[in-house]
Amino acid sequence: MGASSVSTVHVLESTTYLTKIYEENPHELESPPPHFLRNRSRYLYLIAIVLALTTLLAPAPIYSQTDDGNVPDDDPAMQHKGDPAWDVVAAYAQGLNISYEEAQARFDLQDQFGYLIGELEAKDSTYGGAWIEHEPEFGLYLQFSSADGGERLKAYADRYPFIDQVHVMPARYSYKELIAMQGVVDDFRQANSDLIYSTSIGMYEQEMKIFVGAPEPAKAEQLLVSDSVVAAFATAIGERAPERVLDVMRIEYSEPIEDMGYPYPNYYGGGGTGVGDGCTPGLALINAYAGGKKYASSAAHCSTNRTLGGVSLGPTVYLRGRNAPYYSDLRIMDAEANGWNITNRIGCGSSLCEYINGYQYKSQLTGMVIAQRGSSSNFGIAEVVSIDWNGETTFGKFHGFVKGKAPSWWWPGDNPAVCHGDSGGAVFRVTSYPYANGVGIAAIGEVSNPTHEGCYNYIGVVPVDHFPTGIVPLTQ
Repeated sequence: MGASSVSTVHVLESTTYLTKIYEENPHELESPPPHFLRNRSRYLYLIAIVLALTTLLAPAPIYSQTDDGNVPDDDPAMQHKGDPAWDVVAAYAQGLNISYEEAQARFDLQDQFGYLIGELEAKDSTYGGAWIEHEPEFGLYLQFSSADGGERLKAYADRYPFIDQVHVMPARYSYKELIAMQGVVDDFRQANSDLIYSTSIGMYEQEMKIFVGAPEPAKAEQLLVSDSVVAAFATAIGERAPERVLDVMRIEYSEPIEDMGYPYPNYYGGGGTGVGDGCTPGLALINAYAGGKKYASSAAHCSTNRTLGGVSLGPTVYLRGRNAPYYSDLRIMDAEANGWNITNRIGCGSSLCEYINGYQYKSQLTGMVIAQRGSSSNFGIAEVVSIDWNGETTFGKFHGFVKGKAPSWWWPGDNPAVCHGDSGGAVFRVTSYPYANGVGIAAIGEVSNPTHEGCYNYIGVVPVDHFPTGIVPLTQ
């Protein structure tokens, strides 16, 4: 912890479950060799596009971005580059049996996918949602509620040369209509919290669906097919055939959603402030309110006491999401008032890994690979399956969270996305290891992992959209 009265930064010295597995199987740490794929020419074409975009295409980023600079060879992060136990790009390459270079090219191309998706959501009323498939083939899928989706995309071809490689699919409803219908379910969820735990919008069998998490799916379905609910759906979107609405609903079994706080004696993460009652420090911020002051973020259900170990947390701000009374589960703490030496380097074990040098909003995260290094799991990877997850935990209601699922390709399998104790930790998307964009903080988990106690297969992320305006990344 960086408080003036404390000189030691507490970190986890012992390895966690995933790191231990890798240390016991050193032969698995070798970077995967290139492999000939069934559609190798298509991938080479996409990689060529990435190189062209790097030199010719420079759209103004929606998020704040600083100069990457050059990481020196003796930087602590560089000892982990290419190691799938630490480097997200290497883990992706190993899991999908592709070369590191091709994995990096895919990560680069996802940047451009994110820009395009963000533009479509903001500008095209017929945009019906998107997803990225990573296996068996890599590609971007876009849905439109109008029949001329392909023609609409051509308007973006000058900025996104990969447009002719995008898979265009029909949609029953636009994304805005799905959001409206999700709002109807949320209204009934609040009145029937014992029947419905959460809602989200994501892809199922190549179609955007409204997912409803329920402890007893049959009872939830009985509620949602009632005349009053179906009529509310139809009213929300002006649907003349209300029965069509039920086609986009998917009701699934869900456990109660858990906050990820957990008592643990060691703390580290994106910031290294070492504060929290079993949580992980998150993103380091500057100019969060004005005046160039420095702040540290964590989950709001962390650090509920005004002091920890006699050290004052200073002024704490609770922020609400755009849809009050939904709580954002975000806490911003005054770092300068406590003398904390915060940094946006991400801690990994007793070393340092990623540099956070930019931020990325949730509209750009659909299908992306994100990661976190909480104080319990040490390394968690997830694929974003929804950017609009609403629900309620024992702590309170949440709205507009990003939902990620531990990917099936992540070796050695059955890995959790988040564990108790990871709350508040920085969640990021690696652009080119060790550089990454901060996308939010870890807050909640869903679906217990059968192998690792206290861990979950789904992570809920407070997106930076919920952060204060005027954030500037604090870089080292």
